[in-house]
Amino acid sequence: MHDGRMHIRLSWILVVRSLPVALAATVASLAIATAGNATVAARPPSPLERGGIQQAIFDFFDAKGQVAHPTITRMLVSTRAAPHLPANATRYYSAFARVDLSDKKAGLATAFLGFYVEPPLSGWRVLQLGTVAVGCLPASVFRGHKVAVLRDLRLVCPGVH
Repeated sequence: MHDGRMHIRLSWILVVRSLPVALAATVASLAIATAGNATVAARPPSPLERGGIQQAIFDFFDAKGQVAHPTITRMLVSTRAAPHLPANATRYYSAFARVDLSDKKAGLATAFLGFYVEPPLSGWRVLQLGTVAVGCLPASVFRGHKVAVLRDLRLVCPGVH
């Protein structure tokens, strides 16, 4: 009986001690989400999205044949949905993500990815990798949401407001 009480007491102490960290993380995410005057609509990827995005990054570097060992330091997915398309529509990007990378030799870079809908081979694709003007693609790629997606993912494209 005594062991059970001790376990409950220790569990409660761990929960109470973790509350300030959880509260700080929540406040920080709210501050990021409302930075500036416009609401930022980006979120961390779901576990399924994370796996697909990581695989796309790996495949991108593998296809280039470059020896690179980037570390993913941050992932963001825009919550801007693609406009409603006809049921038979294929070959379009339905979601976008930003991945910040760090490599000991190459330095810092940002990857811009899109979730390409092309049944049965839909998935994340690296659209651009670089340090400046990442995300500066034709407006048709974004299906009417270019400004919102770039704002969500905190990407700057000259001439796009």
